[in-house]
Amino acid sequence: MKAAVVGLGSMGRRYADILLEHPDEPDIALCDSLVEPDIKQPKDFPHREVSFFQEYDRLLKNFVPDVIFIATPARSHLGMAMQARARDKRCAILIQKPLSDTDLTDEQVRWCVEESGLISVGYNWRFHTLVQHLHGIKNNIEDITFFVASDMRNWPGKDYADPLREFSHDIDLVSHLTTNAHVTQVTERKAWHGNERIHIRGEHDHGTWRVIVSPFEKPTRWCRVKLNDGLRLNKRMALTHDDLMSLYLQEAHELIVAWTDGRGPEDLTCPLTDALRTTLLVDRIGTMVIKNTSFDGVVM
Repeated sequence: MKAAVVGLGSMGRRYADILLEHPDEPDIALCDSLVEPDIKQPKDFPHREVSFFQEYDRLLKNFVPDVIFIATPARSHLGMAMQARARDKRCAILIQKPLSDTDLTDEQVRWCVEESGLISVGYNWRFHTLVQHLHGIKNNIEDITFFVASDMRNWPGKDYADPLREFSHDIDLVSHLTTNAHVTQVTERKAWHGNERIHIRGEHDHGTWRVIVSPFEKPTRWCRVKLNDGLRLNKRMALTHDDLMSLYLQEAHELIVAWTDGRGPEDLTCPLTDALRTTLLVDRIGTMVIKNTSFDGVVM
């Protein structure tokens, strides 16, 4: 197997580490515009022979990867996937979320709908044990709320998309854990400390849902669920560094196994069609934001 990672920021290096430690020892190529073309083995990767490329076109042409991990800024995610599939219909791709940093064009939506290959999108919170349990009883979920906070000002990378797209994991979990989720109201409010929070409310076939996004607070994430039998769950979804790496490992391993065994997109936890549904929901949410000067009483 020949595997490539495109983009060597914080996310890309996670995928590179996973490939470098993979027991099958695949041939590996790393692609980033900041890599010097005459450097064969940078000190960051001393224990394996790795090919390096500055240009994505040359990677696709000269290395011809079987599996590609795209971890570049969001504006290039979908375009790079389309380019790779146009060159080689057999390659498997994992696109880091979000699919795009802007609303999808009609052409992009049509491509996502028609594309039938092995393409996974990095909504890897679907691998969280609580999420997997809830997915098994999704038809019993009446109301569900996710709260997510993280200070984007302290994030290690650059060129991030807007908060709705960068925090779209939790919107994806709503899409994953309910049926026919649609949005009814979006408001932007000030929290008690003055930072903004985005409140998203919606409905699904069996009840209601809510996502609260706080892009400038101390990191936390929690979930509240009410089932149709009256049972309630309030769970903080904290992860250690090792727990978080496990989510990345699971999504990468799933794609590699699917490619090796000749499986289809139906065997992926987050195939492109699911990510498209989440992305269109995020696009819709973005058109409905209303600023509200009232105090947000949710304090965590």
